[in-house]
Amino acid sequence: MAYWTQQGGWQSYSLPTDAKTDYWGGDFAAYFPHTTPDAFANSYPYKDASAYVTEFPASRQTSKTFWYKLNSNGKVSEFSWDAKSGPNWETKTINGNGTLREQVGNFVDKLNDDLTSGLHNEVAQLIANKDENAKDPQRRQDAANAFNATQATNRNTATENYNNQQNEQRQSYADQYNTFNSNTNTKNNTLNTWSNETKNKLASAQKGSYANTLSSLDTGTLNNLVGRGLMSQEEANSYLQTAADTFESYYNTNKITKFDPSGNPAYDPPAGGLVGFDPTIYAQTNEGKEDLARWQEAQNVATIGGRTYPDLDIVGTYGQNTWLQWNYAVARGKKTADGKWITASQTQRAKASEDYKEEAVTDAQYQQYRDRVMGLSSFHYIKRMGSRPES
Repeated sequence: MAYWTQQGGWQSYSLPTDAKTDYWGGDFAAYFPHTTPDAFANSYPYKDASAYVTEFPASRQTSKTFWYKLNSNGKVSEFSWDAKSGPNWETKTINGNGTLREQVGNFVDKLNDDLTSGLHNEVAQLIANKDENAKDPQRRQDAANAFNATQATNRNTATENYNNQQNEQRQSYADQYNTFNSNTNTKNNTLNTWSNETKNKLASAQKGSYANTLSSLDTGTLNNLVGRGLMSQEEANSYLQTAADTFESYYNTNKITKFDPSGNPAYDPPAGGLVGFDPTIYAQTNEGKEDLARWQEAQNVATIGGRTYPDLDIVGTYGQNTWLQWNYAVARGKKTADGKWITASQTQRAKASEDYKEEAVTDAQYQQYRDRVMGLSSFHYIKRMGSRPES
């Protein structure tokens, strides 16, 4: 993102924005291969003709034997389809080959009308059985062919359905890649623009503008990406914090000069350094309380990416005590017309005297209370305050 290093200066990213967005299903064929009807052979098995033997047996009766006896006139006097034994029983067999006369010859003339008619019918049935038996093998094959044609259709349909599903999966993946890459391109293009604008804004910040620059950092652009689902809040925070953190380093390195009043008569009370200025006492005054409140406010002037940042123009330049001292000496103008410091007030002097009027003051205490009272550097004066309170 927009970032700064002491070695490389300010940088902005140039994220790629040309990810492929025109994938089609064929690009993912290897991940979702097609199949063939053979893959469904177990689900839709074929049959051969033998599977239909029961239905088309080709085993109907084609011959039949009967038993008979002739009387003295040479006519059939007894007839049976059941096997007989004993004297004078004879047999003949008829089948499905030819007419009754062709099979038994003049024997027909020995039959009465009923037997003749019955045997004609039997021969007709045997002929029909023979014809049906002859047709059964083809019937078996036709049945198998019809069944297998249906199974082939089922296999083809299953194959087509499966391959269509694979095509949908291919295209779904292509669509997902296209959408993801399109979103990535949009996101990266936005980030590139944002980082360049942010870099220019932060790099051009002038001394004294830290809080305004940081608080006006463009967070809306990244939050918009979050709202559109193109970036997580954590990622947006990371980019924002990187920009703010490196701006903090850049500004602290290039714009901040530590305030050091030590030995500088322009800021020090007559006693010199912080020895001559008591921040504790000053912080109890109305003006000191205001300055202290501003110090506390300066600890958090902006929240960027979930992190709070202080105002470096104050916190980076001063410590709490030197901030109070600078305000006392410069912002508040606590100097006389001739440039001298206004030291401890009469009220402060009276309080110090009251505290010590009953006590013998040691040199160490002199030193301590000199440090506590602004502008009091005379040991003799403190001793007089401790032994003879002012009225």
